[in-house]
Amino acid sequence: MSAFKDGMKRMLGAAAAIAFVAGLLAGVSDTRVQAREKKVEEAAKGPKLTEAVRKQLLDAQTKQKAGDNAGALVALRAAEQVPGRTPDDNFYIANIKISVAQATKDNALLKEALQNALDSGQTNPEQTLTFTRILGDMAANAKDYPTAVRYYEAVAKLKPNDLEVTANIAKLKFDNKSLPVADRIAALKNATEIAERAGQKAEEFLYQARLSLAYDAKLVTETNPAAQALIRAYPKPKNWESAIYTFRGNLKLDDQTDLDTYRLQRATGAMTGEGQYLDYAQTAQLRGLPGESRAVLAEGVAKKVIDPAKPGYQELARVVTPAKVAADRASLPASEKQATASATGKLANATADGYFAHGDYARAATLYRLALTKGGVDNARVNTRLGVALGMSGDKAGAEAALKAVTGEPRATLAQYWLIWLAQKA
Repeated sequence: MSAFKDGMKRMLGAAAAIAFVAGLLAGVSDTRVQAREKKVEEAAKGPKLTEAVRKQLLDAQTKQKAGDNAGALVALRAAEQVPGRTPDDNFYIANIKISVAQATKDNALLKEALQNALDSGQTNPEQTLTFTRILGDMAANAKDYPTAVRYYEAVAKLKPNDLEVTANIAKLKFDNKSLPVADRIAALKNATEIAERAGQKAEEFLYQARLSLAYDAKLVTETNPAAQALIRAYPKPKNWESAIYTFRGNLKLDDQTDLDTYRLQRATGAMTGEGQYLDYAQTAQLRGLPGESRAVLAEGVAKKVIDPAKPGYQELARVVTPAKVAADRASLPASEKQATASATGKLANATADGYFAHGDYARAATLYRLALTKGGVDNARVNTRLGVALGMSGDKAGAEAALKAVTGEPRATLAQYWLIWLAQKA
């Protein structure tokens, strides 16, 4: 999970500080700062611009247009000393100050001018949004993250569905370890959900960061929703591996549930380590499923994840020999006949497990259904495996119905993961 945090630190410099301050100075265009197009002479006709300030503004404007930015700033500072200034006075002082800041590439002056304009209360909605966002960008670029968040949150109130701003808030809050974990998770969740409601996907890192925080804080109620959001948006094998890892880490699994979890990991291509293959193979072998155990070992060797020269592989391979696998497969038809005549569903369930382990999912599904009809079985386990068997054999509707019938933890949560796999299955 630490890799997620490392990735965030690399991305933050570009993603959280959207525009480098030098770019901001060049980028506050005349169209974005419409108020500066008004001539001070026109503003003087209005009753809200005081005479003393008007004179200084005219002087500042004349000098600024002539290229004397230092002189213009002196005039603006003089205007700021006039007592009893009106909101319009402050607004026009701020706007000419923006021009001076742009011309001199003075970041501190630009920040001051933008804030002055906002404080005047005279900016229109578009200006308010633009100026607030630029101030947030500047604060983020200066690594003043709390201030950046404050400005970005103000932007988000003005424009709630701005995906870029909500993503920036989430990243900045994620990196702020002084905030409560719940607040950091909530910001990440909000950013991803806003994107999804807009029919888009937020960037992958936001999902990963949410899962990382929830898992590290051992917040079980947050971890699985975060993991499921990640694999729904970005169903990569590596993300599936992370999701399944967190599922295992937060819940106590019995051997049978662990086996079905390994099956999910294999189905999603998320088996990456030798230990995973060997543990899966041993779990299947201990459950009396030599066919599945040997198939898992063979897959691990074929993918060059398992070294067949190592004792771990050799010990298992000696137990689940080809002959044992063949004998197990040959025994299933007779077992199926006995299961049909049996008073309970236990033998039907066991026989279905056998067919499942050998990859005969259609026969397995038939017998799982028989087991449920006859009763005397663990319905949650049988419905899980029925759903997987139907999904493997192409019956998506039947698989969905079976998986949705799974109740009780941890299988109900595991069934949710299988439902995500089912939805993604070609």
